[in-house]
Amino acid sequence: MLIFLSILTILGQFLVFHGCGTHNFAYMFTGRLIFGYGSESLTAAQNVYITHYFHNEKLAFPISIGNAVALFGTYLNYSLTAEIARKYGLKFGFLSGMFFCMISLLAIILTITIDFFIEKSLKNPQEIATSSDEVEILIKPEILLNSEEKSVFSRFSASFWILLFSSVIVYASSIGFSSIAVSYFVESYFPKVDLKTAEIESTRIMSLDSLTNIFSSIFLAIFMHYTSSNFLYIFPTINSIISLIAFTMLLLTIFPFLTLILDGLASSLNYNILNTMIPRMVKEKDLGLAYCMAAAGNNLGTSLIPIIAAFLRNARDNYDMAIGLFILLNVGSLISAMMFYFQYKEKLLKEKEEANY
Repeated sequence: MLIFLSILTILGQFLVFHGCGTHNFAYMFTGRLIFGYGSESLTAAQNVYITHYFHNEKLAFPISIGNAVALFGTYLNYSLTAEIARKYGLKFGFLSGMFFCMISLLAIILTITIDFFIEKSLKNPQEIATSSDEVEILIKPEILLNSEEKSVFSRFSASFWILLFSSVIVYASSIGFSSIAVSYFVESYFPKVDLKTAEIESTRIMSLDSLTNIFSSIFLAIFMHYTSSNFLYIFPTINSIISLIAFTMLLLTIFPFLTLILDGLASSLNYNILNTMIPRMVKEKDLGLAYCMAAAGNNLGTSLIPIIAAFLRNARDNYDMAIGLFILLNVGSLISAMMFYFQYKEKLLKEKEEANY
């Protein structure tokens, strides 16, 4: 499956490259559609793959490191592709993107090869995980007996949907801001500079967001590795508060550059905490579906919010309404995160009481 999805990203990028060379929008649109399906599904499959080897206390570290590596790759790709396009033309910029997709395929083949030899020389991944004394069993026998759920919504608890809703809002707000951020900084801080230079400088300022996301993911991985992850349920509330503060500061024009740092921190917490919490709330056989639902929710949010933000910006000819939208969304995220906190805390208390009997 991983190889198939990776091939889809290469095929999609090739169609975009071909469409650019022939000036055919239909090819480019189809290529982006195929690429998006492959890349988003690949992320969900990767997270499910990780959960076969790392459970509970050990799960936060690999997910956070994986996110940091992926973000670094994105940051590197943006930098190199832009430079290639500037020097050799847009067509070669798209071609370099296909080259990066091929490197991804090689990495997947190497991972599967290593996995094959591990399974052959030891045991299968599930036996390795469950045979360790440090790993807790994720599925209780009584849960396995009750597996007659009929719909997607009935498979997952209310806590899962509340957490997902909160996470989607934070993520969509961040992407929505990114969609208008360059023009915001161009108009607000470089009004007297030529447009090309202003856009380059604004893009460099935006790199603060990505760099903060990368380094905070690494820090979170180390932090969670040496501490107990039983208090992860607190972080969605902290995450929503950080995001809310970031956009409030942006609206009041209080240290706007700090908004990028706070937004990068919130994005890192949002991704890592959600993907670490999912295996704690979902049956093992439904992990793939749960990660796909998370990806679908994030994609839905990132499809709608940037469009609405751009509309509000054009309607009022300023950014106040768009930023106000991000603030309103994060208020909703904070309420949802607090609901999740109390529900999950009550669940943990009940499990503790049952364990004492």
